[in-house]
Amino acid sequence: QKTPLALTADELLTDVHLGVGALLTALQAVRPYLRAGARVTATGSMAADKPWNEAASLGVQKAGLRNLVQSIDTTLEPDGVRAVSLTVRGTLGTDGPFTPDRVADAIWDAGHQAESDWQTEVPYTG
Repeated sequence: QKTPLALTADELLTDVHLGVGALLTALQAVRPYLRAGARVTATGSMAADKPWNEAASLGVQKAGLRNLVQSIDTTLEPDGVRAVSLTVRGTLGTDGPFTPDRVADAIWDAGHQAESDWQTEVPYTG
């Protein structure tokens, strides 16, 4: 948790490596096993749209993740594999609409949306 004035470029790149690059690494590892109907899912955040200066790196990561998911979807769609990012528009908690189990259900739903209405970004507002 750092502001843009406290965050170093090396720290930002390390965070992007973990927060965005990990999806790329995982995708490339599983690609030989993905068949038509497979889904790649990721959890986005409202930080991509409304970054918080106290966590500058998070907004960059989530915006990058959304962009990567869109590129993955475009690349794999001809093979019947789709990618989606669920943008969580709230704060995770132990009760209410943003509990881990409810977010997990929303990710499941996003990954099972109708092919004819596919969206690479699905907002979750609870």
